[in-house]
Amino acid sequence: MKLFLAAIVCIGLGGFLFWFMGPAVIADLTADNAQLQETADYRIETARCKNRAFIFGSCDVDLVHTTSGEKVRLDYLIFGNMGGEAVYPLHDPNTGYVTTNIGIEYAINRLIMVILFGGLLSGGGLFVLYAMIFKPERLSRLNN
Repeated sequence: MKLFLAAIVCIGLGGFLFWFMGPAVIADLTADNAQLQETADYRIETARCKNRAFIFGSCDVDLVHTTSGEKVRLDYLIFGNMGGEAVYPLHDPNTGYVTTNIGIEYAINRLIMVILFGGLLSGGGLFVLYAMIFKPERLSRLNN
């Protein structure tokens, strides 16, 4: 029963990772880089970039529209080191899309991160469920 619950949790975490991080990564990958330009319409309220767990870097950026006060929160998680990098807002005047230079520069890295971790979590959970249903004798020693 514990193994079954662990598999369900892994599948749920993998799905959550795809749902939470996937759309922002896809948006940055599909953004028209030729149209993106540094903008004075948004200012950076806070930007915290740091290393986590030795091999991961994270960057949390809060942007504020200078006239309307609209807030945009962007969170990035990448493989590698973060910190000490200049962060500035980018805006596409045609579509209104807002991101940062960090989001665009590390878009492929972030895509690999989402696919790798989301896939490993979901795939591992599905594999355990498959083994529990079709090959229970292999898991009998783990399920005690």
